[in-house]
Amino acid sequence: MSQTERALPQDRRNWTQLLGTLGPLTYLPQGSPAVDSAEGEMGTFAHLDSEVAFVTIGVRVSRELAIMTALLFGAFIPVFAWLGIDSYHDHSEIGTAFGLAATVLLAAFCYTLIRTDLFRVAEGLVLLNRKQGVLVAANPLADPRKPLRDRFVVWRWADCQFATERVIQTAAGGQTFHLRAVQLNAQGEVQQAVLLGAMLPTEQTAQAVYELMRRYMAHDDAGLPRKIRLAPAGRLSLFEALKHSFLTYIIQVNERGLPNWSWPAIALFYAALGAGIAVGLPFVLGKVAAELTAVDMKFPPDFVPRTGKRIPGVTVIPAQCSILPTWEKAFYTVALIAGIGVWFKIGLYVASLVG
Repeated sequence: MSQTERALPQDRRNWTQLLGTLGPLTYLPQGSPAVDSAEGEMGTFAHLDSEVAFVTIGVRVSRELAIMTALLFGAFIPVFAWLGIDSYHDHSEIGTAFGLAATVLLAAFCYTLIRTDLFRVAEGLVLLNRKQGVLVAANPLADPRKPLRDRFVVWRWADCQFATERVIQTAAGGQTFHLRAVQLNAQGEVQQAVLLGAMLPTEQTAQAVYELMRRYMAHDDAGLPRKIRLAPAGRLSLFEALKHSFLTYIIQVNERGLPNWSWPAIALFYAALGAGIAVGLPFVLGKVAAELTAVDMKFPPDFVPRTGKRIPGVTVIPAQCSILPTWEKAFYTVALIAGIGVWFKIGLYVASLVG
């Protein structure tokens, strides 16, 4: 580590949970290894070749939470609507007004929540262009009406500093770590920061993810992990969205799409998964809707060369949710049909009660 890197200031400000506020930063060396090994199994990249890599930030992980919340609150809409109608029949003006007002307000609230999960960017990405030696990231402060190129920051990799950011999540002291690229001003203070990795479980994990990026940008192909697992990016297909909705994509599978478990464990797992999809069908379909309406993140075309080749000695493993053998597609189809049947019967039962 050089004297300059040793002299970088440590940001010791107290972290407050406000949007845009940086937590305590620990700076990492740029020209020498941060840790002994690089992390290749975390799904850091969505694409990797000899010239460019797309870094996934993790926006997709939180998709559908707004839809799920809307469905939970939305279950009370018919209750308030029934209250308003029943009060009208009983000639209760206050009950009628309350029921109808609550129905309209709750419906508007749920609609707003659902809209926040639809037509969003599928996955937040950062482009590492090692052919040109630059980092390209979306500028959150940019006016969306500006031309595409003006909505991104383009930094020379060699001019960036890199740091792990400690993020306090709970009053009990629970924490995770972000990985950031940082631009400092002449006084050594943070001028602007770009997120490269979010909600990483430990500081060591964040350092290992950074080391993967550092070796890639340094053209140290021999130092890269022999296997690098990709993360999903862009709009998912129907079956990919179904697999992603229950986080089954985090389970490592073999070439047949099966977990490396015993057969009884596999049978029990898929029986529970099928039941979960059927019972939780509205929430599953919410995830599917969010994914099928997703918008691909687009970078300025001149920063995405199309001449990249496979990196010798590195096996790139597709995202887990993209490994879908025929039997698994059939499984999800049967689970969906069963779920439709279950919820159709639930609907008939509720209708009989109301009637």
